[in-house]
Amino acid sequence: MKKLLIAVIVLATFAGCKKGENDPFLSFRSRDARVVGEWKVSSYAYDEASVNGNNTTTVKVAYDGSNYSSTNSNANPPVDKGTYAIMFEMLKDGTLKYTQTRTEGNSSATTVQEGNWAWRDSRKNKSIINLSVSGDQINNNYIQGGTYIVDQLKNKEIVLTQAFSNSFESSGAAGTKISFKSNSTLTLTQ
Repeated sequence: MKKLLIAVIVLATFAGCKKGENDPFLSFRSRDARVVGEWKVSSYAYDEASVNGNNTTTVKVAYDGSNYSSTNSNANPPVDKGTYAIMFEMLKDGTLKYTQTRTEGNSSATTVQEGNWAWRDSRKNKSIINLSVSGDQINNNYIQGGTYIVDQLKNKEIVLTQAFSNSFESSGAAGTKISFKSNSTLTLTQ
């Protein structure tokens, strides 16, 4: 009976390690230790719809770990495609390095930018993370930074999700309705 009681207490203690819905049941590494490291972006999906009066713009991004495609209904040309390798390196001190290498034929170009990562919620939960990279401000990155919900945090895989929506109606005679909605999923693997 005493062994059973000890086993129940130990399991209850470790069950508290699971923060995200899709996190592993048991992990011997802290959430910080699971985030720190070099991560390959293995997939990214982004959908956006914005309405400004009668003008609607849609953006759809898909990345499968090597092939990138972006479709923007108001861009010229509307489709951008390429072959990329995208990496995030998250250091223990909160520093983030974003490396993006585009390959075309026999040539390649690499962009490296720095920023930071930090938990956005309490020290205990650590279920919301902020990724900030300098290139986001001037649209140099194909993967956008920002605040993400940590959907899954395993030793070798992280799944981050992001959703945003906003709408309002401008005053004046025209009374223009403006709305914006976006969803994204970012998967990192080691």
